[in-house]
Amino acid sequence: MPVKLKGHVRPGDADRRYYMIRVQVDGRRVVVSSNSNDKAIALRKESMVINALRANISIPQEDIVALVTGSNTARHKAAIRHSGGMTLKEAFDKCLKSPTIWRNIKAISLYTKNCEVIEGILGADTPIASLSHTDIERLTLTLVEKQKPGKDNAGKTLSGATVNNHLACLRRMFNVALEQHWDNMPTGFPKVPSVKKRKGREYFMSPQHEKEIFEAVLKMDEDRPGPVGGHPRKRDAHRYHLLFTVLVESGLRLSEALGLLDGELVMPRGKDTGMIELFRTDDLKTGRARSVPMTATCRKAFEACRGVPDGPFKDLNDRRAQDIWDRAKKAAKIKHRDCVIHSLRHTCASRLLESGADIKLVKEWLGHTNIATTDIYAHLQTKQLTGAANMLHLLRQTAAAEA
Repeated sequence: MPVKLKGHVRPGDADRRYYMIRVQVDGRRVVVSSNSNDKAIALRKESMVINALRANISIPQEDIVALVTGSNTARHKAAIRHSGGMTLKEAFDKCLKSPTIWRNIKAISLYTKNCEVIEGILGADTPIASLSHTDIERLTLTLVEKQKPGKDNAGKTLSGATVNNHLACLRRMFNVALEQHWDNMPTGFPKVPSVKKRKGREYFMSPQHEKEIFEAVLKMDEDRPGPVGGHPRKRDAHRYHLLFTVLVESGLRLSEALGLLDGELVMPRGKDTGMIELFRTDDLKTGRARSVPMTATCRKAFEACRGVPDGPFKDLNDRRAQDIWDRAKKAAKIKHRDCVIHSLRHTCASRLLESGADIKLVKEWLGHTNIATTDIYAHLQTKQLTGAANMLHLLRQTAAAEA
């Protein structure tokens, strides 16, 4: 039977009506208040009651009430087990702790945080068998409207990519539950569609912008010290200048550069170039080893880091790098939203293509697993195509002259 609102609203009073749940399963009729005037929530609770009755037709009325009201008592937990087996928290914990599911992935901490966010929205004690399309829509809408944490992100909502990362955790948990045939699981779960995300960054740093930002970084070490009694000013900007130089010359990710070891730098004597050998696959985003050529400028930056224990940038960290970058960008008066540290990697790729490199070569250089990821640089090949067209024209002119 459909849920119905009970009660009346007097003029000027708040709407305190609530939906009543009336179901009948195998001859047993149950009537219970949903304690909510939200129809979507009432329908979800109705589904929970039906599942509880199908699992145990003799379940006590008080257990059904506890199930609907969300009481954190032992009776409520027992009712949850009757209603659909595993709860959302139990399912996520099983995936996170299992050595064969998510336990060994590099992004385990991110998965854990995302799962906690989902539990906070849908309810940690919600049986996963009771989740409906309405719940998925509510989760998606809440994530899309969710504010980014941190005082600097006030008023900014989560990006489409971040929302999809959360939704992927739920989708993958559903897949695991079905593949491993967990107990009391339905034959299928509602679909978890992804949201549309913003197109990838296409900002490539011009030589002028690079010069302005890099000069602003170096000038930070010339700043006057703070007031007497204040914190001493760090004079390490020149080290981050070397880091940024390596990033724009090599196309490495920031995490890859910070984690470099001395043994991964191949710099033969008598040459002004070298090679960066990324062989520790467990520490790489794609898990694929690759070799990255070292330009003469890149090698000079590495040589300036001699004496740093373990690796050229082991004394640096990503938070300080971000702080210095933001200050230098502000000093250089560059306001483009995509002018971020990662744009140095895009800049390296764009310069490779402009110099005549094939897009497949750029894919291997950057370590992309899919050529589609590299395709954001494809429009840069227009200059190469124009150059090729000019070559064809010159070839035709030469042939005509010889004839």
